Formats: sequence, C-alpha cells, structure tokens
Amino acid sequence: MFSPVRHAARTDGKKPATAMKITYRHEKPLFSAKGVMISRKYLTVPGMTFTLGSLGFVRVVRFGNVLSKVLLRKPPTFHLMVGTKSQPAPVSVFKTQDAALIRQIEEAIDTVAKTLNVRKE
Repeated sequence: MFSPVRHAARTDGKKPATAMKITYRHEKPLFSAKGVMISRKYLTVPGMTFTLGSLGFVRVVRFGNVLSKVLLRKPPTFHLMVGTKSQPAPVSVFKTQDAALIRQIEEAIDTVAKTLNVRKE
C-alpha cells in the first residue's frame, strides 16, 4: 500500500495519527511548479508526498493519439505514474496536458535518477 503523507483537516484541532510533518529545510527542490515538487529525497504532488527511496518506479505515460488530436481537437494527456517497491502496480498521481511541464518533470526525474545511481527505463 502507498504510504503518502496526507495532511487532513480535523475539527478537533489534532493532527491525524498517520500524518507526519516533513520539512525541506536544507533541500532545494530540483523542480517545483503546478503543485509538483521534486527534490533529491521526495516527490510531492497535490495531496501526497512520496519518499523516493520507497518508490519502485516513476514514469510519465502519454494518453491520446494523432487520431484523437485531429478528429476531436483534443491534446494528449500526460500522467505521472508511480509504484512503490511493495505495491508495484502503477498509480496515476498527477495529470496534465502541458507538454512543456512534462518535459521539465522528466528532466528533474532524470537528474534524481543520476544522483541516486538508479537505472532509467
């Protein structure tokens, strides 16, 4: 099961038992835009934070083809997919139609992969 850090609001003023406070004090993010933040240790998307060491893979998947682009005048949708080491089934955690944003996210993922000496598929 994924173990994202979720900060849910409670009415009694207490933090949920599963919430953890994560600080990024001495860590400058490699990428931060549109709610996605990638650092050398964490991947944060709206509503979830993943420790990169717990992830089995992070990849970008494109949905849509030339036919849908021409006939429906609809640009392709890109999904940021992750899978943990314990649950390798891919889960979409972020989606966008902005190709330039996806290129920047892929560059940040490549930089982290080189830093952590993991193979890129």
